[in-house]
Amino acid sequence: MLIEEEIFGEALTLTAVCLICEKVEHVTVGRRELDRYMGGELVQAVWPDLSADERELIISARTPTPCSVCWDKYMRCEEDE
Repeated sequence: MLIEEEIFGEALTLTAVCLICEKVEHVTVGRRELDRYMGGELVQAVWPDLSADERELIISARTPTPCSVCWDKYMRCEEDE
């Protein structure tokens, strides 16, 4: 996934595009919370109310990866082997 940041005051909208299906996903986070995460705090501690998929989008922001649907479809077979 590739991330673009759109800055709206204190909120950042992270936009990711899947490498396989090109699905676009968004998650909006607060600047202060993102700073806490970038400072080393665990993603689940910073955003306990986000879904696991939303937190994964934040974690994977710097590394191109498939979306959760493509991951389950194409990568599960490799993990099971």
